[in-house]
Amino acid sequence: AMIVGFLREFAEVESFVGNASGAQALNELADQVATSVNDLLWSAPGVGLGTNDHYVTQLNPDNTTRDFVDYDANLIAVAHGIPDKARAAAVLKRVDQGRCSAATGAGPQFVSELYYGPDDTTHGNTGDSWCSMGRIA
Repeated sequence: AMIVGFLREFAEVESFVGNASGAQALNELADQVATSVNDLLWSAPGVGLGTNDHYVTQLNPDNTTRDFVDYDANLIAVAHGIPDKARAAAVLKRVDQGRCSAATGAGPQFVSELYYGPDDTTHGNTGDSWCSMGRIA
């Protein structure tokens, strides 16, 4: 999701310095990435948890998915304008009503709704921590 924001910001700079064709190419690439994210990573029926309210964590080469409902990645996607208004509202509703939501009094604690630890990550890295979401809440 971050690359979409970066590409759009770089396009603004290219436009500012008078490189209209460079700006157009970067904006087109950003649109293509955003379209791919929406087409391939949205948790529609049959994809991830299939709840139609967030982007899945991972799409594998064999088209299987892993879905921990990553709050940070979903919020970054919303911040960079990847989802349309309806999808953005669905993501925000999911985050606001999740078990880690400050709105429920639980306070943000994890970067994802479903905890993942050393067995779920590369080289035993812990994917979530007790304070990760607190840093961006």
